[in-house]
Amino acid sequence: METWLFQHDISANLIIIIQSLLIATCFAVIAKTFQIQRQQSKQLSQMQNEIKAINSGNVGIGRKMNLFGKEIAKVEIDKITQLQPGSQEKSYHQASILLKRGASIEDVVDSCDIAPAEAELLAIMSHAKENTQQLTNLQTSYIYQ
Repeated sequence: METWLFQHDISANLIIIIQSLLIATCFAVIAKTFQIQRQQSKQLSQMQNEIKAINSGNVGIGRKMNLFGKEIAKVEIDKITQLQPGSQEKSYHQASILLKRGASIEDVVDSCDIAPAEAELLAIMSHAKENTQQLTNLQTSYIYQ
């Protein structure tokens, strides 16, 4: 009978030890999980700051590119107007080239010495010509399909 009681005490003690180890392991896992969560939170915050910095840099680059595009258009206008020095006649061809390259109506009026209404008419005509070409291309591709 004594052996049974002795064995019962040992198994009860063993269960208590195992339970204590499991509880200690759970606390260790929970502590490690919180530590990992804090690290990931810090990394996320750093990445968000880096993304904000990259986005603000991209906006700045976009603005600079826009300015460069305008400067290039002005240089092209100057180049075209310098090709025909002293020419006082209206250059509709020159104006249409400028409009195709993205020059504004005001720039075309200034550089080609034409009226604003004429520059607007040329812009409408070149836009209509582009639309007609696109429509023709669509119709041709539809016919051959």
